[in-house]
Amino acid sequence: MDFEKLLAKGAPPAAKRWSGFPKYNFTGGHNDPEIVPIAALISSSERAIARNGRALATYNLNSGPLGFSELRSFVTEKLREFHGIDVSIDEVMITSGSMQGIHLLNQLLIEPGDTVITELFTFNEALASIRRRGGRVVGVPLDDHGLRSDHLAQTLADLRQSGVTPKYLYTIPTLQNPTGSVLSLERRREVLRLCRDYEVPILEDECYADLLWEGDVPSPLRALDDSNLVLHIGSFSKSLAPALRLGYLVAPWEVMSRLIACKSDGGSGSLEQIVVADYCNRHFA
Repeated sequence: MDFEKLLAKGAPPAAKRWSGFPKYNFTGGHNDPEIVPIAALISSSERAIARNGRALATYNLNSGPLGFSELRSFVTEKLREFHGIDVSIDEVMITSGSMQGIHLLNQLLIEPGDTVITELFTFNEALASIRRRGGRVVGVPLDDHGLRSDHLAQTLADLRQSGVTPKYLYTIPTLQNPTGSVLSLERRREVLRLCRDYEVPILEDECYADLLWEGDVPSPLRALDDSNLVLHIGSFSKSLAPALRLGYLVAPWEVMSRLIACKSDGGSGSLEQIVVADYCNRHFA
């Protein structure tokens, strides 16, 4: 059967066969294999399956489409204690990596021809997700202190002059990918002010933020926002292990209720959720 003639218009090109990582691999945020906490994960697995194993008989572990309630509860506590973000458990969705959160939001928000503002250098998969929905990307330059808020102001003004209202600003303010910059508190406040004035939501990607070990860490945009302007995503891939494929998305209920309708996968990995919930409640700090 010749499947080539059946491919949908715009289907991605064929992937190459997997032949292993190159000797020097700079693709993907991989951990050092030697520091994966194997013994603690084994103990957490035993406890989690003994306590919650029967819930595996039900999609979403009897916790509903937002994900395992114990893990969502941990996320709310982590965000409050370490990042100053105060949200309810119903404003947190567990996703299959933070990338799924980006896909879901793009599925909900982007129509062909829509514009999204990003940092000029940014996470390649976020760009690909926007473009797969037919979105247009407009980049704003960075420097050593992160996104240039003066350039953002000019970009927003230029787009308004052209009759364009961006669907959102996608930013990685803390340990930006790929530059590693940290957006200053002054600029964070200015970015929020600009987006509020132009009525442009912000998607804040904080998947690396838990890896900042020294210096004063500026508050996340979500913690500084008092108008439900900021949607926030995070990940366990960088702090624990990337192959676990667990992330989370934080959004107000009016957005979350729509995202639930988009997340039609039967739930993110349940074994991973119960194990990570046990492990993080004991060891994350």
